[in-house]
Amino acid sequence: MASNNLIGDDLAISEILEKPIENELIKVLKKRSNSNNFKFSIEFGSKKGANFMGNVYRILYEDENHNQSSLILKIAPKNLKRRGEFALRQMFLREIDMYDKVLVYFNEFQLSQGVDLEKDGFNEFPQYYSSISEDLFESVFLEDLRIRNFEMVNVRKETITFDHMSAVLKALGKFHAISFALKDQQPEKFKQLASLAIEQFWTQSHDMITEFEKCFEVLKEEKCFDLFEKIKKSVGDDYYSTIMCLASSQAAEPYAVICHGDVTSNNTMFSKDDEGKPNKVKIFDFQFTRYASPVIDLLLYLFCTITKELRDQHYEEFLHIYHDSLSDLLRRLGSDPQKLFPYEALLDQLQKFGVYSVFVGSLLFNQFCADEESIKKVEDSDCFVFHFSKDSKAAYNKRAMDMFVGLDRLGYI
Repeated sequence: MASNNLIGDDLAISEILEKPIENELIKVLKKRSNSNNFKFSIEFGSKKGANFMGNVYRILYEDENHNQSSLILKIAPKNLKRRGEFALRQMFLREIDMYDKVLVYFNEFQLSQGVDLEKDGFNEFPQYYSSISEDLFESVFLEDLRIRNFEMVNVRKETITFDHMSAVLKALGKFHAISFALKDQQPEKFKQLASLAIEQFWTQSHDMITEFEKCFEVLKEEKCFDLFEKIKKSVGDDYYSTIMCLASSQAAEPYAVICHGDVTSNNTMFSKDDEGKPNKVKIFDFQFTRYASPVIDLLLYLFCTITKELRDQHYEEFLHIYHDSLSDLLRRLGSDPQKLFPYEALLDQLQKFGVYSVFVGSLLFNQFCADEESIKKVEDSDCFVFHFSKDSKAAYNKRAMDMFVGLDRLGYI
């Protein structure tokens, strides 16, 4: 028995949960509550701007014995024009495949090699409950990480610390290690899994080109004309040809892996130890998964999220944290990291693909810095119209300059 509670200003559940989604939700709640008699309500599940490609809700439920819990429901936008422009159906099907097929097999493979998932395996993603792949009703039902005291970092108000960054890099090292091990030991199975991660996001879009050029123009605004010319030379005249090359598996081989593709502060949550320091991370939102260079997953945090000061002080240490984590799990999975992905190869991949940062940074900095009231969902007709006050434009320029200067200092552009 489900209640039809309200969300926000008299927005009824019936306005959000169309019948196929409500039916699946009832099935999930029956299983999760182990009861046929429960009630539920719904609230928004993420802060504004955190989930550009979907609508996220928190389902709060209570069984007949007054036991309470919650889960996360992510629903695809309905706007047909935007669904076509941004391949939203394909993006949701990608995420469903990741949770339902790829990550399930990653777990099975780790267990078959004697890895303790909870102790030291790759387990840094939320529990998957169910999904809907039916056209126009695409949805994913996931664990609510707040129950385990995981929280998102609001980069507008908080700073990503060394401990945050270490947790992310250790998790990514383990995540990528599984791809390398499977490529080594089960190449046909890995080929099958990698086929579920073919690039599908970067398509021609005038709006995105405008955003790229807006970001590059910051160099002129800050009187860095030589660096502007260097960036323009690095990205070329055909931005999308450059992007597709950078995001391709062919250019990354023999080191291509199944990447998350969008590892940002909006897609990570952290728990803390008894001293209040971040000690664990969970990574979610697998819509942008791609088979590409492993460094694609490192760049978004290293150059688009953390401060220049933290990066300058710990950059080499961060790379070793990532590679040590990857190497450790790779050995325990039965493969040789020195053969499959030596540290020198990591440095070469960063040199080769580092410029990818400028394209994703051009989009992320809007989300991080624009006036919050101007941030829209992808289904809105003006989703790429961002407004900046004097302060928010200054914040945008600083992030862009820190990225450009960092990439230039390391010789990535």
